[in-house]
Amino acid sequence: MDTGPGDRHPLITLIKYLLEIMRRPHGPTYRAWAYLSRDMGDSTGIIGKESISMAWEHKVPEGQTDVMPGTTPTSWYTPPDNAQHIAYVGKDNKIHECSFKFAPEGHDWEHTVPSDGHPVTEIGTNSTSWYTPPDNAQHIAYIGNDQQIHECFKFAPESHHWEHTWPSPGHPKARLITSPTSWYTPPDRAQHIAYIEDGLGVINELFFNFAPGEYHWEHTLPLDGHAKAVTWTSPTSWYTPSDNVQHIAYVGGDSQIHEIFFRFTPGGFHWEPSLPSPGHPKVEPGTRPTSWYTKPDNTQHIAYVGQDNKIHELFYQL
Repeated sequence: MDTGPGDRHPLITLIKYLLEIMRRPHGPTYRAWAYLSRDMGDSTGIIGKESISMAWEHKVPEGQTDVMPGTTPTSWYTPPDNAQHIAYVGKDNKIHECSFKFAPEGHDWEHTVPSDGHPVTEIGTNSTSWYTPPDNAQHIAYIGNDQQIHECFKFAPESHHWEHTWPSPGHPKARLITSPTSWYTPPDRAQHIAYIEDGLGVINELFFNFAPGEYHWEHTLPLDGHAKAVTWTSPTSWYTPSDNVQHIAYVGGDSQIHEIFFRFTPGGFHWEPSLPSPGHPKVEPGTRPTSWYTKPDNTQHIAYVGQDNKIHELFYQL
């Protein structure tokens, strides 16, 4: 937002950020003080330190439409434009996005409709999202009302419109009332989408490589010969960089957590199964697991709702 050397005058900077703080009903925020500290040349962050709010704050992003009941949003971050994003299914069954930039001139949420003009979402499904560094692109995938996987993508920050692809033509349809999962693997610069096949409960994977000559979506069957997914759940996925392995977890017909994993090492180019939860409480019907990786202790985690109505965690240190 700088317009010249005078715009960096400490007094002007102070007034600008005090006005920003006054806009917020709950007082000073870390973000506002961080900008103030930076622009006034205080690299230590001492300015306003005493007034930093350490509590959770609340915001209703501007411009949004009503959310479809029974659905869940997805979110991601794009480093090139320093922006955060939320995507959700609206009552019109379209994919909607709210985005927020951290720049001083961008303290408001903006709204777009990535899937406008393309197939609407299947009833009762949620979208998934990811970011690919090689092309600075953000992606949203969802199950359309044709039970196929659809993708919306936009290049950040160059492009101002969303484009559409169809990763799954000619492949099995997705099961109703389920949602896809997605992940990115840096070593082969590949993006992945997994979903549950309609009828059979088999996990299907779609993947896209950035290598020359491979600019198209391919299809695999990670679950071939392994336990099928129960009808009421959706998969979760993650990547562990220390051993260069990708993972998918899901609820099997025995209501236990099942995992399939894929190694990139020679001789390991196939999916293998594991059973993380034997002997532990079974999964509550109608729920889905979630997963994540913690770098400091090199550990992978899966959390789920048990039939005792408690949150359970499975973790594996590599």
